Amino acid sequence: MKVLVTGASGFLGKTLYNLLLKQNIEVYGFTRDNKKGLITVPSYTKLPRFEDAVLVHLAQSRSTSTIYNKSEIDLCRALSARKWSHIVYASSATVYGDRGHLPHMTEDPAYPSNGYTKMKIECEKVFAEVGATCLRFSNLYGFGMSDNSVVADILRQIP
Repeated sequence: MKVLVTGASGFLGKTLYNLLLKQNIEVYGFTRDNKKGLITVPSYTKLPRFEDAVLVHLAQSRSTSTIYNKSEIDLCRALSARKWSHIVYASSATVYGDRGHLPHMTEDPAYPSNGYTKMKIECEKVFAEVGATCLRFSNLYGFGMSDNSVVADILRQIP
C-alpha cells in the first residue's frame, strides 16, 4: 500500500508521515514549503499519479478566519476526481458550531458559523461523494505543536 500525505510539513502531517515510515509503509510526504525529506509541489493539484494509493489530505491554510476560500474547495474537487484506493480528509470540529452541548456525535448537524466552517463542510461533501473518510479534529496537541494553539495558550497560563 502507498500512502500520500499532503501537508506533511505541518504538525499532524509530520507526525503521521514519520509514524508510517517507522511502520515500513510506503509513504510520500508532500508540502508546498521546501522541507528536507519531503516532496515539494507548487500545488497539491500537481501530485504525481500512483496506482492504488491512499490520499491523506491534511494540507490547508492554518487560518480559521471568516474568509471563505473557494480555491480550497476547488482543490478538494480536483483531488476527489482522481483515482485513489481511499481518501482521508482532515476537517474540523468547528463545523459543529458553538452550541454548548458535548460530546458531539457524527450525526450532529453542522452549523457553518463563518467562511472557514462553511468551506470545511463543502469539502466534506465533495469527499463524501467518493466515499472518503472525513475526520473532524479538535485541538490537537503533542510534541512539535505550534506555539499558536489553544492548548499552548492554556499551558502558558499554568503558574
